Amino acid sequence: MGRRGAEAQRTEDWEALCWKKLQRNVYRLQKRIYRAARQGDWKRVHKLQRLLLRSGRDPTRPGRVTWLLKQQRGRCGACGLPLTTEDVVEIHHRDGDRSNERRANLVLLHAHCHDQAHAGLYQ
Repeated sequence: MGRRGAEAQRTEDWEALCWKKLQRNVYRLQKRIYRAARQGDWKRVHKLQRLLLRSGRDPTRPGRVTWLLKQQRGRCGACGLPLTTEDVVEIHHRDGDRSNERRANLVLLHAHCHDQAHAGLYQ
């Protein structure tokens, strides 16, 4: 694919983003920054501002998905195949407790691998 093809692909990806969702997330984060500033919690304000800048993060994905992708080196936790942008990915709780959000308990899986995990085929 030539340079023009790559630019066209990036433009299509840009246009495919769910801008309403992104704007909602940014607005919520701005509200959290405002509340923290009103309370005088400047450490929290600084952390939230850094989060808003999203240095090194994909703004289209939740932070924990991005973190899990980095931890798993872009591979499914069950089958080991690469996770692509076209794949539907889901977060699996290893201990089965959905309220346990500790990072050690989370693993990113393909949707079909996640179904198999709940069927008992993956531990």
